[in-house]
Amino acid sequence: MKYIKDGLFGLAVGEAFSVQHDMEERNIRFEDLEMQGYRAYDAPKGSYSDDTCEVLACMDSYLKTRKKSNNLFYPTFMDNLCNWVNNNDYACVDYLFDISKSTRFALMNYWRDKDLETSGLTEDNRQDGSFLARLFVLLIMYKDVEMDDLSLRDNIIKIVKPTHNNEVSFMGGFIYYKLLKYLVDGDTPEEAYEKIRKIQYNKMFSEETINKYSRLIENDILDLLVKDINGDNSVVSMLESVIYILCIAVNYQYSIKGSVSLGDATGMRGSLVGLPAGIYYGYKSIPKEWLNDLRNKAYLEKWIRKIRRS
Repeated sequence: MKYIKDGLFGLAVGEAFSVQHDMEERNIRFEDLEMQGYRAYDAPKGSYSDDTCEVLACMDSYLKTRKKSNNLFYPTFMDNLCNWVNNNDYACVDYLFDISKSTRFALMNYWRDKDLETSGLTEDNRQDGSFLARLFVLLIMYKDVEMDDLSLRDNIIKIVKPTHNNEVSFMGGFIYYKLLKYLVDGDTPEEAYEKIRKIQYNKMFSEETINKYSRLIENDILDLLVKDINGDNSVVSMLESVIYILCIAVNYQYSIKGSVSLGDATGMRGSLVGLPAGIYYGYKSIPKEWLNDLRNKAYLEKWIRKIRRS
């Protein structure tokens, strides 16, 4: 289960490095990039943010409910996210300094109505990729379980829907899950991408939704130049940039700095690249100075031990 530590620390370090460069312009020179604090947000150097906190909230939900049901879609998941926002659970600082608009609105809906079916936002044009990292916990749950793609899709919908309730997000979650799974199974990023392109999405998603991912699925995203890769936080653009960076990077450090160099939604992209890059390159590939700067390392190690014992 080495991939759990590789992935979680890859995620947290990638987010801590990238989040303080949020909304900066692209084409920043790599040599100028470093772990910083109090730049984009009022948080000290080495602070991870919302994506890592969401993964920890999901891990907590899984550990609390697995004996009752092998199903992460429990009210405890959204309750845990509310506790993160309201009480700073799972965070590395004692205040909230970053959360996506989609997740914030969904949690407000859930806090008011306690309805998992209606809390998530349904508009395609308001959906970001902030939910994608939580698919890592679904992978931990089902890594060794034989499951057809339709059943996998249904389980992904259960964990995505409470905050992002539309088919574009569901398909995005499916693609990111497959990316993580193929890397854990030993594929290179390029091999994982080729397998992702060959999946029969028309049996699971509408043509309209599939067409939104045409640059990634029907065409080869690697044929594009860096200037053609969008830096915004929409789930489609986020997956395009994540897979593009993973396939052209040569190590973990390059992956994270490449994420920042695209500008715009760097914090989200850094975490979503950091997780699979950590899985592929391994914990030992993360620069030691970045690990030294990361806050709450012992706390993250505690969650890894809990998951491994479960």
